[in-house]
Amino acid sequence: MPRPTLENPLFRFMTTEDANAFREEIAAAGLRYARPICWHDNDKVFPKEIVGASCFVLRFASGLVGVTAAHVFRE
Repeated sequence: MPRPTLENPLFRFMTTEDANAFREEIAAAGLRYARPICWHDNDKVFPKEIVGASCFVLRFASGLVGVTAAHVFRE
């Protein structure tokens, strides 16, 4: 079986229209639930590098928790 790519995913859609509708729905869900985060070095003046990523927030009875990828946290 070939390795999945964006052009050849493992999902078995009947039509290209079905595949495109699925992609659009997934993208819309990401925009609804993910939030941008960005950071920079306060000790430097502009122009300077500003780094960005995304995260989402989980709500618990005891408070909120931000979730992002490990490589984002390490940076």
